Amino acid sequence: KTVAIIDIGSNSIKLLVAELATDINPFKQFSQKTIETRISAGISQATPILTEAAILSGIQTIQKLLDFAAD
Repeated sequence: KTVAIIDIGSNSIKLLVAELATDINPFKQFSQKTIETRISAGISQATPILTEAAILSGIQTIQKLLDFAAD
């Protein structure tokens, strides 16, 4: 069974595509990709809110990673 995992962080969004295997070797990695997105740029404790631009950038990055994983 092939799976794709997307990790959304404050500075980068990562993709891991792997095949689930056996108990001895839990997965076999096919590919990985990291895109630096910096969705948290400009966030402070006083204003802990993502900007609309950051949200759109994050969505675009996730779509790129989904397209990459589908290939």
